[in-house]
Amino acid sequence: MLLPFQATSVPQYLTLDALDILDTGKAVILPCAYGAFGTFLLTQFMRGIDGEILEAARLDGVGNFSLLWRIVLPLCKPAVVSVLVLQFISFWSMVDQPVLFLQSEQLMPLSVKPQWPVLQLVGLCSRCSLCSCAGAGLSILPGRFGARY
Repeated sequence: MLLPFQATSVPQYLTLDALDILDTGKAVILPCAYGAFGTFLLTQFMRGIDGEILEAARLDGVGNFSLLWRIVLPLCKPAVVSVLVLQFISFWSMVDQPVLFLQSEQLMPLSVKPQWPVLQLVGLCSRCSLCSCAGAGLSILPGRFGARY
């Protein structure tokens, strides 16, 4: 949230290399598993929950886990859905991370596939341009639907 990917790419690369998971699907998923944006957004949303609701539940004898599970999480559904949608659109359009952490063409996501015609000119890729055009069309769909709302 506060630092761009380029600022943290070297430590992430060294960590993934030490874990020996470069050029695997885990190399792209693991750095995205935790993000400060979702934590910040959910924390701010939970601070807005009225304390009287929580106090009334405590008076009814609800424990900490039940309070979270039965009252707080149902109230936080809009924030959780917002975080999921925003993170999905952000991860869908990621280009730098897969290019840096993955070497095999089969593992590359659709956000990187439209770049293959450029690599064809250099002689690094053997994909057809029709497949690249289809991949480019498919890769913009989630971003287009998210931008409309």
